[in-house]
Amino acid sequence: MDKKKLWLEYLEQKNHEYIRLLESLDLAPDKQIHLTCPGCSLESLVILPKKCFSSPDFSITCPCGCGYYDSFAEFKPRLVALQESDNFKNMNVCHSCSVYYFVKGRVSNRPCCGIPNFRDIIASSVHVDLAKFNALAIADKRVFLEKELEYIISIFDGVMRSMNKFHIQNNLVLGVNGPPPIRSFQSVDKASSTLRNAGFPIDCFVDDWEKFSFLFQVRHLVVHSLGVIDEGFAVKTKTPPSKIGELVEIDIADILFMTKSCVDIVVDYYGYYLS
Repeated sequence: MDKKKLWLEYLEQKNHEYIRLLESLDLAPDKQIHLTCPGCSLESLVILPKKCFSSPDFSITCPCGCGYYDSFAEFKPRLVALQESDNFKNMNVCHSCSVYYFVKGRVSNRPCCGIPNFRDIIASSVHVDLAKFNALAIADKRVFLEKELEYIISIFDGVMRSMNKFHIQNNLVLGVNGPPPIRSFQSVDKASSTLRNAGFPIDCFVDDWEKFSFLFQVRHLVVHSLGVIDEGFAVKTKTPPSKIGELVEIDIADILFMTKSCVDIVVDYYGYYLS
């Protein structure tokens, strides 16, 4: 018997076991199923595919991102009405396994393969609408640039802090040395130095770290000093004292650079240390 036929027969057997298990729990594929995680007690919803995506014992990872892993039955699954998904604002899908899952928070894990959604968050959150920018009046462009810079750095900070926490939890489970906890990535030079000293550099993932760091200082100036250059900013960024009292310059190229750099750091940090 050829290997392909054996493999197809194995998959068919696995699918039968999968459907029998769902039926034994009064569940069905393509229906919304409510879960409660035994580890973190958080609730989620899943819609399962018609064909098996897991091992024969059908174990999953908590969709809410706590990392708990156990057999599906331990999550107290039950069928719920479609409108129940209105209570879960964050819908995700694993395109490889065709599993849909809904959580109330922002960070989640694919229940089928345990992959967290950090890269999805950053990629979907920091898109710059160039058409909108180009259509704005000059004065409005300045406001747009300031808001975009603030938003990009805020999303980056949130995603990186979540990844840092996840990284620490992973390494505790594995029993190996992990990164130190980082309270904020808005002090990006301090965060980078702390991680580099622990063996987890992030500055190498950016084309121009000096520019990246400078734009974080620009963001702080916009938030705390209305974007007007002061003595503290001049000292930190080596800006000529003659510029004190002027509006700091920001252009669309800076925003595009920050967008790319933040995405690169998250994707590469995940690829090197979390995948």
